[in-house]
Amino acid sequence: MFDRQTFAHYVEQTLCRLHDRVYLQTHPLAGLLLGREEQAPATGLQRVLREAIEQLRPDVATPSSSPAWRRYRHLVLRYVEGATLENTARELLVSVRQAHRDHAEAIGLVTASLWDRYTRRQIARPSDRSSGGADSPLPSPVEAELLKVAAASASIPTDVAEVAAGVLATIRSLAEVQGVTFRVDLPDRLAPVGVAHVALRQMLLNLLTYAIELRGNSDATLRARGDEASVQLEVVVTPRRRWSGPEQSSPDQRTEAEALLAVAQRLAEMQGGTVDVRPSEEGHLWIDLALPALQLTTVLLVDDNPDLARLFRRYLRTGGYRLVQATNAERARRLAQDLVPDVIILDVLMPSADGWEILQQIRTREATRNIPVIVCSVLPERTLARSLGVTDFLPKPVTEQDLLAALERCRATTRRAGHPARP
Repeated sequence: MFDRQTFAHYVEQTLCRLHDRVYLQTHPLAGLLLGREEQAPATGLQRVLREAIEQLRPDVATPSSSPAWRRYRHLVLRYVEGATLENTARELLVSVRQAHRDHAEAIGLVTASLWDRYTRRQIARPSDRSSGGADSPLPSPVEAELLKVAAASASIPTDVAEVAAGVLATIRSLAEVQGVTFRVDLPDRLAPVGVAHVALRQMLLNLLTYAIELRGNSDATLRARGDEASVQLEVVVTPRRRWSGPEQSSPDQRTEAEALLAVAQRLAEMQGGTVDVRPSEEGHLWIDLALPALQLTTVLLVDDNPDLARLFRRYLRTGGYRLVQATNAERARRLAQDLVPDVIILDVLMPSADGWEILQQIRTREATRNIPVIVCSVLPERTLARSLGVTDFLPKPVTEQDLLAALERCRATTRRAGHPARP
């Protein structure tokens, strides 16, 4: 059975990203709480988390000023509505210190509820207690380690070509010993995958080692293709001489290779992917690895301060965002038209232009009029911003929590379909 401390960490991770379906889609908590039959892990995990919060709702006879109501409202404001801790404290008429206590207690109650759900699933599947987790074929120590690997952020874009090059360098000596040569055929432009770097590397290491161990004296090709939804990697192994069958490998080699394959398959499953192996009687071997492509949210920052752009890039490094900066009005208008970003963050005080004019121009163009705009200003102009139809307002200086919360509100409430493909 999984350890509770890591489980509690997973719960808080996913609550903080409750509206980020890209992140939730491959988070290991989905594998712990949902069955394999779940077709949409992100939606299912969102549902389970919301249900756990709703379980804390007190009955109508409980006084509205009670700690029970305060803890419930705290979770709704923080995670469902995306409020900051300070704004939550203000809304609930408590100090920030008390809000921290309410937060810890509420998270503890949600974790207890979800842990109970998890343990009941384990009891309902007696075989799982010896195999490490729900529907897992692996021993529990291996399963636990894989869950930790899978928990690494999958919202940072992972470059498949870069990882493949590193893996091939790692296995070069083993391939030479076994007489296997590798050719790489990857397209110049391949979408990044929504899989943690370390998880992708481990999958490829295991799959290529599996191929090398079972198919010595062969030529192998690693190739890929992809679209906006997924990336498919294929390893094709062709023997150079007449195939003599499984006896070419020792029993120990075959056992180790099968274990490596099982780990790669489980890791791929945890990351929302699949592994398919197709051998032939002639000794050819095809290995297909399909992984979800990372859907990046493009943010256009209109601000002439390069330090702010560097700060925002650091804030957004793990959220599945791509930040593009425009330092003047002309570039802002051109990038808004060409990129059609998901969100525009707009400073209204720049030497070369008035941000309000840029906002009006964005709103008058067909391609850009529906883009959510967050006004970010040192001036207290929230009322004016709202009157001009902006989606949100961020006062400077901006904290990481405030920026992420504003972007999550945009993604949760104003997701738009049918964007043109981005370069």
